[in-house]
Amino acid sequence: MLINIKQNVSIASFVLYDPTRSLAVTGRGASGNVIQLDSVTHGLRIIDDPSTLVYLGYGFENPRPGPWRVTIRPTIKTPAAGTDFAIMAQLRGGTTLTATTGILLPKIEEPVELTARLELSGETLPARHAQILARVRNHVPESIPFTIINGEVRAVMKFKEAGLHGIDVMLEGLVADSVSINRVSFLSVEVQPAKIINYYLIFGSSILLLILFFSRGCLLNAKFYNTFQNLPSSF
Repeated sequence: MLINIKQNVSIASFVLYDPTRSLAVTGRGASGNVIQLDSVTHGLRIIDDPSTLVYLGYGFENPRPGPWRVTIRPTIKTPAAGTDFAIMAQLRGGTTLTATTGILLPKIEEPVELTARLELSGETLPARHAQILARVRNHVPESIPFTIINGEVRAVMKFKEAGLHGIDVMLEGLVADSVSINRVSFLSVEVQPAKIINYYLIFGSSILLLILFFSRGCLLNAKFYNTFQNLPSSF
């Protein structure tokens, strides 16, 4: 696995998922030398708990920029049929994804503006591809249309249901040496039940009007009764 680490990356961490816990890992830094992993310098941790797929993890502070290689090899413990595995690399610093929404507590069907951009050394890195997914409980994620203007991704969303909605923002850009950079950000908005509030207001207003109507009717009846009682007996 080849990982191109750029400048200004403060931490690079790696995690191996291996259900058999039988694979061997070799890491080479940007210098090309094999790195002897240990728990003190690199925080190497080996997890023997079979209830988790995570086998081991390690990291580096202020890694040297350049190509890093992670090699996975089978051992005598590896099944003859092989095994599935996955490596996850997480980089902190360097290119960052900044995503924001204009409203955190929108009403139902109220437009919510979203902006997202990649930044490297304080400058916007033009986005080449993007994907925005809106998630709500017990629903299939909905893809949100967007536009890319001057390298910045913009979208307008409207939510039909009240409650907490998750928003996944995924952007891809290119750095100077045509290396692809992918970043993900997770946002959320709490959609307010505006229609329910309106129903309460309408219901409350109707009750008030009925009370005023019956109160006025009672006053008129009382006034008519008093006038009738004061009429001359000869009438």
